[in-house]
Amino acid sequence: MKTSQPEEKLLVSIAVCTYNGEKFLREQLDSLVSQTYTNKEIIVTDDCSADGTIAILQEYKNKYSFFNYIQNDYNLGYVKNFEKAISLCKGEYVALSDQDDIWDPEKISLQMKYIGEHALIYHDSACVDENGHTLHKKLSDVCLLYQGALPYPFMFFNSVSGHSILFHRKLIPDILPFDPKYFHDRWIAFVASERGGIKLLPQSLVKYRQHSSSSTDLLELRASKEHVRHIFFNREAIDWIIKCSERSIGYKAFFNEIISCFGQDYKLINRLKLYRLLVGKSAEVLFVYKKSTISKMNYLRKLCFSRKYSIGELR
Repeated sequence: MKTSQPEEKLLVSIAVCTYNGEKFLREQLDSLVSQTYTNKEIIVTDDCSADGTIAILQEYKNKYSFFNYIQNDYNLGYVKNFEKAISLCKGEYVALSDQDDIWDPEKISLQMKYIGEHALIYHDSACVDENGHTLHKKLSDVCLLYQGALPYPFMFFNSVSGHSILFHRKLIPDILPFDPKYFHDRWIAFVASERGGIKLLPQSLVKYRQHSSSSTDLLELRASKEHVRHIFFNREAIDWIIKCSERSIGYKAFFNEIISCFGQDYKLINRLKLYRLLVGKSAEVLFVYKKSTISKMNYLRKLCFSRKYSIGELR
């Protein structure tokens, strides 16, 4: 969004969510307070940590006037905790931060420089292990990173990781409240695509920590988590498409056509129609899916015609 004010005069809020994060928290907070972009506030919502997280947050609050934290009265969960953090932000722009990554000091400055009239800007990230050592892999090695103004790429997958997002606050009324069944970053990206579009910075501006003991935000694991038990078109996936239809501005007709392929009991009732719809938009729907065109066609064929990927029998 254009403004007559220089970028540095616009307040940027960094929304951070913490939960028992003392092990890596200092390293991340140091990278946040050291951002070269000066007009910033850091808002942390802690989800009832039982370790030393609160003591660390208090230390930073005492040291930095632009730093504040709130501890929840009860555990909200990851997605709802981010909802609360965003709702407390006062900035014209909002950036999201996890508790265990490491930001490049120029991250916010570069995003503010290049966001222009876009509703959202994000960037590539370099994966590191628990000790911060490079894994020689970027998120762009796993999936294609989308930029543009179409919502289709977010119907099945997501390339926009939360830790990389900076968005204009005009999106807040349209993105909140979050549905805890779905990743909040995918929802923000979907909404932003039709309300100003998405800009990609190809630079890796975050060291994105991967933990061996838990799932990550990489595309393959996101897909397996959101479409569980080998059923791609499960109730949750169909409800997501319904949600997309309800919030879409210019693409409701397509989403409604997809929904019409399923009955009220979520059973797939028109496989051929579904296949034709998806093939017609395959370049957009499967944009982030880093495979050849032939592989994408085979993938769609399996999703639409193999019964193990959907609920119910062919009618």
